[in-house]
Amino acid sequence: MFTEINNSKIWIDSEGKGETAIFLPSYGGNLHFQRLLPIELREKYKLIFIEPRGSGRSENNTKISFDVLADDFETLRKDLNLKKIAIMGWSANGFLAFEYALKYPQSVSHLILSGTPPHYKAELFEEQSKYWEVAASEKRKKIYEEQLSKFRKSDLSNLTDEEKIVGEYAASGPKYWFNENYDCKWIWENNALKANALKMLFYELLSNYDPTSKFNSVEVPILILQGKHDYLVPHYMMENHIDNFKKCTYHLFEQSGHYPFFEERELFLKVINKFLASK
Repeated sequence: MFTEINNSKIWIDSEGKGETAIFLPSYGGNLHFQRLLPIELREKYKLIFIEPRGSGRSENNTKISFDVLADDFETLRKDLNLKKIAIMGWSANGFLAFEYALKYPQSVSHLILSGTPPHYKAELFEEQSKYWEVAASEKRKKIYEEQLSKFRKSDLSNLTDEEKIVGEYAASGPKYWFNENYDCKWIWENNALKANALKMLFYELLSNYDPTSKFNSVEVPILILQGKHDYLVPHYMMENHIDNFKKCTYHLFEQSGHYPFFEERELFLKVINKFLASK
């Protein structure tokens, strides 16, 4: 549904009836996140899926910044009459959650980052290449090369920019999934994905973004989740910063890539429930 926030219509989906509310912002649209998160979460928590301004079905009437997005989330929290919330960010969306918890610590009970790198500088892309070369199996590399080559050689002329993004992402699956043969196209079907929104996120908002100097300023408990077979975000990069947080819990999923909440659902639920029960 649409809700009016700071003069823009923002699309949210609300699921579950638990006392604890979890905000889940996603610049890739809500639907893929809704499909992948364990159904059991809805039984215990109230999940608020948010398509931030300018993304998905949400409108935008101003220049986007972390401050603007944090203010949107805070306005939404107040409009929903929620007290303290937990906020979870997956991948680059973790930076949105991080900046909100930093600006409004009084409104946040817990911060969860899943598959989020410590920054978005050139070093990240260098480490991606190194980890892929050293840790990926030859079988995984071969499947990746064959799938990506097949996609790029296909007729792309009739595809929208969004369809091209999804197609290349799915072809690159061996870098994102524990099962190198997993076909993830279904999670993006009919999703409210906007190529321009992703371009803004990665090439403007996150351009050379480095929040590591602010890690020790996070006052709320933080849970960092990483997949051992995530070749997009090498797990050791965030591991190197764990001691910089005041209240940090860390878990490495041994049989997951970029999606531990889907690939190791039971373990994910166990880790999340324990963390959200803590103070």
